Amino acid sequence: AMTEGQFCGVGVEVDMEGPALEVIAPLDGSPAAKAGIKPGDMIIRINDTPVQGLTANQAIMMMRGKKGEKVTLTIFRKGADKPLIMTLVREEIKLQNVRSELL
Repeated sequence: AMTEGQFCGVGVEVDMEGPALEVIAPLDGSPAAKAGIKPGDMIIRINDTPVQGLTANQAIMMMRGKKGEKVTLTIFRKGADKPLIMTLVREEIKLQNVRSELL
């Protein structure tokens, strides 16, 4: 699976929602979390590329890249009067294969 092990990226869990990538959750301590990306944010652009027309996989691959490289996300957030533009620096993301939750 694509999600196992380590890769360099911004550390955000996303789902394709029409013309945008909906943020399900930023991973704890990830560049996305530090930048203040929130669940429900809609990523509409990655660098200069509109997300509309991309597959979820293509969009995810665009957010990944070399450690220390920057990626600029344009985000639509409900209640914000204009899109937010955030520049994140890719870091090594360690994925927990099992997310344990205390019930």
